[in-house]
Amino acid sequence: HGKKRSTSGHRIVSIEGERSGAPVALARTCPLHPNSPFSKYCGQCKVLACNRCVTLTHADHTDLDDVQEAGDRRLQELESKLDGCSERWKEILHDAKKAVSVRITEINDSTEELSATVSADVEEHIANIRRREKQLLGDLDRARWMKIKDLETQSQMVEEQSHLTECCECLLSKLSKPDVLAMEETLEKHISE
Repeated sequence: HGKKRSTSGHRIVSIEGERSGAPVALARTCPLHPNSPFSKYCGQCKVLACNRCVTLTHADHTDLDDVQEAGDRRLQELESKLDGCSERWKEILHDAKKAVSVRITEINDSTEELSATVSADVEEHIANIRRREKQLLGDLDRARWMKIKDLETQSQMVEEQSHLTECCECLLSKLSKPDVLAMEETLEKHISE
């Protein structure tokens, strides 16, 4: 990030502070012209720019917007995407809970069927199978509980992802428009590195 002249003064901000509850400080003034607040967003370069940077670096760029307008537009786009994600996670969670419930019923039904079969065999071969009956029923019960635990764990993971999406929505609602743009720029640069 520090290799390009246009971004050499940028400060990389970790979003880990946000996860811990500590506020994330995002720059509101130009790193090249510290007394100049950001006034434009260059869509071509995907950076915030002050009036001096617009004149010096971005003058021939056609995709220059007022920072508030760009922030409003981007915030609406992000909120729309998050709404879609939230709805999708709700659908996934609903489907997962339904599938877990169906699977638990199948496992319980299957267990009941296997228990009946094992019991019938035990009655038929009682002298030879008593010890084996106890072992089979124990194995079957452990397998059923292992399957149920696995399905419950998967359901919990889906719920956690849904909660994470809600946290992102909450975070976006608390940020100013320039902060949204600056945070997006910082995240894109972290991803590209």
